[in-house]
Amino acid sequence: MDDVDVKQAAPTSVKEIIGMFTGFMAAYGWYMLFGFVALVYFRDAIEDQIEAYKRAQRKKTDEPDYDEKVRQNMKSIRAKQQELHEQKVQEAAELRKLREEEARESKIDEYDRTLGNGQGFVLGDGTPKPKPKPKSKKSHVSAANGT
Repeated sequence: MDDVDVKQAAPTSVKEIIGMFTGFMAAYGWYMLFGFVALVYFRDAIEDQIEAYKRAQRKKTDEPDYDEKVRQNMKSIRAKQQELHEQKVQEAAELRKLREEEARESKIDEYDRTLGNGQGFVLGDGTPKPKPKPKSKKSHVSAANGT
C-alpha cells in the first residue's frame, strides 16, 4: 500500500511544480525576457571592461617591484603628512608665543599706566584704615567665670 501512495503523490507534486512555474512565467515572463535580451546586448561591453581590469591587476601584481613601489609611495605620503603636521605645530607655537607676548605687553602697559609718574598703586580711596584692636583673652575667660 505504501507503494501506491507514493505513486499517486508524485504526479500531483509534479503538476503543482509545473503550475507554479507557468504561473511565475505568466507574471514575470516579460521582465525575464527583457532582462535576458539586455544581458546579451551589454555582455560584450561589460566583459571587455572586466577583462581589461583583470589584466591590469595581474600586470601590477606580477611586476617584481610592485611591492617596493607601494612601500615607497606610502613612505612618501607619510613623510608629507608628517611635514604638514610639524608645520601646523610650528605655526600654533608661533601663534601661542605671539599671544603670550601681546599679553605680556598689555600687562606692562597697564602697569606703566597705573604706576607711572612716580605714583604708587592705590587700592580704594587712598585713605588709611584704622586697625581693629585685638580682643584680650583674659576678658573673655573672666566673663565666662562670672568675675
